[in-house]
Amino acid sequence: MTVLFKVSIFLYGAVLGVAELFKLKSHSRLILPFGVILIFLSMTIASNFSEHIEEGLGDTIKYHHVPFFIVIPLFMLVISIIQNYVKKKTH
Repeated sequence: MTVLFKVSIFLYGAVLGVAELFKLKSHSRLILPFGVILIFLSMTIASNFSEHIEEGLGDTIKYHHVPFFIVIPLFMLVISIIQNYVKKKTH
């Protein structure tokens, strides 16, 4: 039950973040695509809990933490800087 709550909060935060980043009027259109991506990735990474733990303690730390903690935030920062630059240039 706690995992479901935690994943729901993270999914909601990701959807709100992307909607805010791209200045979308409604975040509700992003919920279904993000949910489908989340389900697909969760099934491809591990099929059961013991496999999930094994994956998490292995090479996953190197290959998943880098994109999630460095690449995606840098991508979002670059988009934000470009948006601010365009906004200042038009005013």
